[in-house]
Amino acid sequence: MTRKTIEALLLAFAIATAGCNEEEADTEEVAEVEAPPEVDEAPSFDPAALLSSITARLGGAKLVAGNDLVVEVLPMAGGQVSGLVYDAEGNVVQNAKLTVTVKGADGSAKPVELQWDADAEAYVGAVAGADAEASADLIASGPLSVSVERDDFEPATGEVEVVAVAPTPIYGGDVLVAGDVSAEIVTLPIGAIQLVAYGPQGALTGDADIKVSVPDTSGASHDVNLVWNADASAYLGSVEEGLELGNGPLGFTVVRSGVEQSTRVAVSPVRAPSHEGDVVVVGNMTVELVPQADGKVYAYVLGRDGASIDSDAQLSFAFGGGHTDPIPATWDADAGAYVAVVPPEVDVSAAPMRVRVRRGGHMHRGGIAAPAGRALGVAWRSRIEAGAGGAVPPGQARVRLAGPDIRARGRGGVRASVMGEVAGDVAEQAAAARGAAVMAGVEVRGAADRIRGAAAAARGAAAMVQVTAPMVEVPMVSVMASGGASAGAGSTAMATTRRREAGGEAGASAMAGIMIGFGN
Repeated sequence: MTRKTIEALLLAFAIATAGCNEEEADTEEVAEVEAPPEVDEAPSFDPAALLSSITARLGGAKLVAGNDLVVEVLPMAGGQVSGLVYDAEGNVVQNAKLTVTVKGADGSAKPVELQWDADAEAYVGAVAGADAEASADLIASGPLSVSVERDDFEPATGEVEVVAVAPTPIYGGDVLVAGDVSAEIVTLPIGAIQLVAYGPQGALTGDADIKVSVPDTSGASHDVNLVWNADASAYLGSVEEGLELGNGPLGFTVVRSGVEQSTRVAVSPVRAPSHEGDVVVVGNMTVELVPQADGKVYAYVLGRDGASIDSDAQLSFAFGGGHTDPIPATWDADAGAYVAVVPPEVDVSAAPMRVRVRRGGHMHRGGIAAPAGRALGVAWRSRIEAGAGGAVPPGQARVRLAGPDIRARGRGGVRASVMGEVAGDVAEQAAAARGAAVMAGVEVRGAADRIRGAAAAARGAAAMVQVTAPMVEVPMVSVMASGGASAGAGSTAMATTRRREAGGEAGASAMAGIMIGFGN
């Protein structure tokens, strides 16, 4: 091949190669750059939304653990701690290890390991010493943290700055905790509600908006806005007239400084006394306490279903005032009740009576102050004044009957009116009422249900004490607590009745107020 031929071939190859590069360059210039596929961003975690989606069941405070769990914790002042673990759908998680660290009464952090209890349907545990039945409080309001361990999951933890501790009840009601607020709620079958609440700075005295939801006998829930009553030192309210409350969920909502906190207990026993005693809520049971003149206390225990718990429980009572040893109550088949004997040296006016029921391996607690009970207040007052136990501080243990104001109208339009005020014992009250009725010349009897409705505020500290005479029934109670703080209500109940007489009709009305208890 000649040299010219070779040069011609190389030139042709170079021209061809340059053309290809230009086409590639043109292609690169006009090619559109495809954007990377869009990736959906993971939604941000909203703990407040998770909390609001979970409905409490124990009446405890809720907090978030990890990113998908909510833990409800109910710490009791006596040392017991109950808890539940919920997943994001609100299902209860049972196969977990739950550890709750609470603030001890001594200020130290106290970790408590909780175990699942099928009977209680919750995780339960207690700080050291709680099962020794000591009367002193072992847990205080303060910081609280939780740790949840599950198989194949990373441990989840959570904490809050302040969780209230459920105090020892003094009115025999349910104790609930909503964040940094605790409350004791007393509900009566007739629809009356009393609530005392405590925040980080002490008792709430009208500086909060409080609402409760209560069930009727059919299970339907009713919202009731409570109103602060200074005379009663409590928030009071009632459902509409004629509605009777029953067992079921009890909800509590409190709003302070624009912040709302709420909780709920799935089953709250609401029962009227069947033995003329005082009904105390103890866990999901009720204990009706009936004091006797000889210092004995009969206790009738009913389970969550209303069935009598006759002999498979252990009952005891504990008092403050220097008497810390528990007083056992043993089953008495003849009496059909658990019976305890309160020693004469016990001052029942000094502190709430702590009612303890051990059943199924666990201790359940309730409490009521003697002055706060209908039967207890009267029985113990008489016992103390008779020198059979306890001391009466100066100015305490008084009974006052305001009224009665009894008016009657006879056939000839005759009108009699008797008004007065008597201080003394219950017998004197009855005598005064009977005398007033005789002077009025008619028999006055109130419709008990209507009276109780009108006197709804009286329950709480004193339920309702009736001083009954042959001719009159006096239905209103206001109990004064030690130091002069009113624990009942001072409103007046009114009842009317009419009866036919030969040749005409007589009508009568009775208005009365009574104060029984320990007050200055």
